[in-house]
Amino acid sequence: MPHSQHSIEDYARYEALLHRFGRHIQAYCARKANSAEECKELVQCVLVALWDGIGTLGDDSRPRQQNRWLQRVMRSAVGMHFRRRRSMVPIEEIADMPESQDEGTELLDALMQHLDPDERALLQERFDGYSVVEMAERRHVEANALYQRIYRITNKLKQIYHEEYELN
Repeated sequence: MPHSQHSIEDYARYEALLHRFGRHIQAYCARKANSAEECKELVQCVLVALWDGIGTLGDDSRPRQQNRWLQRVMRSAVGMHFRRRRSMVPIEEIADMPESQDEGTELLDALMQHLDPDERALLQERFDGYSVVEMAERRHVEANALYQRIYRITNKLKQIYHEEYELN
C-alpha cells in the first residue's frame, strides 16, 4: 500500500506497535545481524515492511495476533534482506580486483559507461555509503523497489563484464 493511502488509524496502529514491540524488533534484528551497522539496516527494513504492511494487520488488537503478525513481517523482511545481500555481488568483485587499484578503477569506469545516467547515479550513491532506505526516501520510492533496481543494475554490470571480457 503506498504511503499516501494510509489512514489515520494506520498511523495510530503503527505507533502503538512500535511502542509495544520496539525493543523486541531491535533484539530480533541484533540476533540476526553480523554487525551494528547491519542491525541498523535490518531494523530499517523491518520498520519499512511494518509500515507497508500495516493495512494487513486489520483491526485486531489482541496482543497474541499482533505478535504473530509482527513475527511473520520480521522474518519476511530479514529474509529478503539476506537474500538480496547474498545475490548482490559487490562491484569490486566484478572486476576481480585487478593488479593495481588504477586498473580496477579504469575497468569499473568503463563498465559504468554502459549504464544510463540514473543507473550510474544510483550505484555512485551506494559507493558513497548511503543505505538503500536513505536513497529510497530521497527518491520517494519504496525501498524494496530500489533494492530490486540495484540488484538488476549489478546483474547488468556482471553481464557486460562477461560479454566484454569473454569470461564465463
